[in-house]
Amino acid sequence: MAPMLIGLAAAGRDLAILSSNSAANVDHVLGPRLRRLFRATVCGVALGGKAVRLRRLLRRAGVAPAQALYIGDELRDLAAARAAGVPAAAVAWGYNHPAALRRQAPAFLFTRVAEIGERLGHAAPA
Repeated sequence: MAPMLIGLAAAGRDLAILSSNSAANVDHVLGPRLRRLFRATVCGVALGGKAVRLRRLLRRAGVAPAQALYIGDELRDLAAARAAGVPAAAVAWGYNHPAALRRQAPAFLFTRVAEIGERLGHAAPA
């Protein structure tokens, strides 16, 4: 995961986290080195409130919804992205089964971590 995130950031991609998980858990998983790569982190989002928070996050960042990509691991993530007018992608190693995610026709269904960087373009990490 680290090489992909570092590569995306090095390529100038703005990264943000919108999660129902706690800030403490997100920080624990990322660690300080990777945490610094993210322009914004919004944690503790109610499961039904992601679309509203996603729109707010994009508005504050000055990013048009069509210029963003929300990557999630569950059906609610895809629904929230669509409700916010944001293209949605999914990862096959998370909460929902890949077949269920595929039925929702995400822009991408990533089956490997490295595939995210390959599809979105990134610089090789130093």
